Amino acid sequence: MADRRHLGFYSNPEHIIEYTDGEIGQQYEAVYIGRPVGGKPTVNEEADGVRWVHPDDLDKLDIHPSMHEQIGHYLTGAYPYLG
Repeated sequence: MADRRHLGFYSNPEHIIEYTDGEIGQQYEAVYIGRPVGGKPTVNEEADGVRWVHPDDLDKLDIHPSMHEQIGHYLTGAYPYLG
């Protein structure tokens, strides 16, 4: 069975997202922790590239601050997060 735990609920009224189709919304995410059990990471309309990255290499990447926060909570064990 896959490892399924709740990392947290994330929302920030200052984080407004405008999509290419004109939709505008406030960030709200329910984030879960899992592990791969098959298949491979693939691109889609929201991600033009995917790959596995070692935590030591995260600072070299252009990651949105909200994603950095979520990854940081996972790596430090500071979850579940409600904010």
